[in-house]
Amino acid sequence: MIIAWDPGNSGGFAVKEGGVIHVVPMHDDESMLIGFLKSLHDRGHRTVWYESQTYCTGVRVSAFTMGRFGEGLGFCRGVMAAIGFNIIPVTPQAWQKHLGIQKGEKMKKNKGMTQAERDAVDAHNAPLKVKWKNDLKEAAIKFFGGKLTLKTADAVLVLKYAIEKEIANGTKR
Repeated sequence: MIIAWDPGNSGGFAVKEGGVIHVVPMHDDESMLIGFLKSLHDRGHRTVWYESQTYCTGVRVSAFTMGRFGEGLGFCRGVMAAIGFNIIPVTPQAWQKHLGIQKGEKMKKNKGMTQAERDAVDAHNAPLKVKWKNDLKEAAIKFFGGKLTLKTADAVLVLKYAIEKEIANGTKR
């Protein structure tokens, strides 16, 4: 039994229980989230693999948004620790490299660019992010075999990574 978690309001959980994988979008309600995690723990789940973040997105994200993300991440990790989960972070780079998923090349900004040039780079890169997220979703569907949303695709891929790592380490859950 393994749990994978993609933090954030647009993330979710992927849970392997027996031979079945369940996907659950992130809960907005904190009491529901606590109940969900407690029910998983009560059913014998003890480990959560989660996508750790760099806290720097490389795109224009407000301090408020990053603050809310950090608040939610901290809340969930605290609940997981209090319930008794073993929490294992994995960087996006690690699971993507392990699964052979490559990002496309984006244009880079440099210090000498004007604001108009920086905006042009952002405009060029925006469709690449959409394509990238859809590529991740397709890779997750190939593994999962069911219908997925962008909210749960990363969690499914982190789950695939966790399963393969645990098999390689001889851990059976």
